[in-house]
Amino acid sequence: MPVPQVITDRFPLVLVVYPEEVALDDLPTFRAELRKVYARGRLAVVADIGRVRAAISTAEARTAIARVIDSVTMEFPGIVACEAIVADSAWLRGAVVAYTWLKRDRSYPTRVFKDRTAAITWARACLEQPRQ
Repeated sequence: MPVPQVITDRFPLVLVVYPEEVALDDLPTFRAELRKVYARGRLAVVADIGRVRAAISTAEARTAIARVIDSVTMEFPGIVACEAIVADSAWLRGAVVAYTWLKRDRSYPTRVFKDRTAAITWARACLEQPRQ
């Protein structure tokens, strides 16, 4: 099963595209990819979860993926300028907003978008802001 694709051709804007299904056994590979990118310096993440289906929508999968992301973010404090999350499903957008509000690291702004273009525009604007 594929891992989320980490696309860095527009660094410091980093696009993470999640496949329909993510095997929990593949998360160490995803973690290693994130670590390499975070080590490059300050960045803005656009996470596209638009293709995600039931396999990642389970509480276990969401929690496992969030732990990977949070652990890398804690390892590289201050590196993430912001995170834009793209979800075409209203249910997924709601779940992301709820999770972010309840549990997620709030050391950087996070917003949820319906389309990737708006998310990228917002993320680029975040990168133009001075570090806080």
